[in-house]
Amino acid sequence: SIAFFEFKRFFNNPTGYLLCILFLCLSGFFTWFAESGIIYKQQASLEPFFNISYWLFLLFVPVLTMRLLTDEKKTGTLDLLLSKPLHPLQIIIGKFLSVWLIVFWLLFFTLPYPYTVWYHGEPDWGIIIAGYFSLMLLSGMLVSIGLFAGSLTRNALASFFISISIALFFQIITAQV
Repeated sequence: SIAFFEFKRFFNNPTGYLLCILFLCLSGFFTWFAESGIIYKQQASLEPFFNISYWLFLLFVPVLTMRLLTDEKKTGTLDLLLSKPLHPLQIIIGKFLSVWLIVFWLLFFTLPYPYTVWYHGEPDWGIIIAGYFSLMLLSGMLVSIGLFAGSLTRNALASFFISISIALFFQIITAQV
């Protein structure tokens, strides 16, 4: 019920729709039209989409998670929520699932990309499926980092910068390997 409430609250706000549109426009532009895009390279590959999605998720997922716990703390509704017959783990999992479902929703709207590439060439479907699966796992990691950062502070902007810093730290570590 918490996941459904948070998911519905995100789409009751015009900011939620603007974030979705901005993500889809940026991913579409960098996938198709930028210098590393499919049209510029003239190759039927979704490599540009998977490359840019990591960086877009690095920015968008902290924006989605920065207010989940900080606003609850600031307004005092976290105390009210904790007084309900819910385990704190259920609250965290509900908030995690709500943002993860939003990211799945965003990825769902990018599913025409593989079919368009298939129309123009013969892509490797195994790589495409593995790429989408890895984006789902990456978004789960970024959502958990964002929730952790939100639990550390009462300020949403501080939560945003903490979660981006942690995610960039992990990027630097994995880039060295």
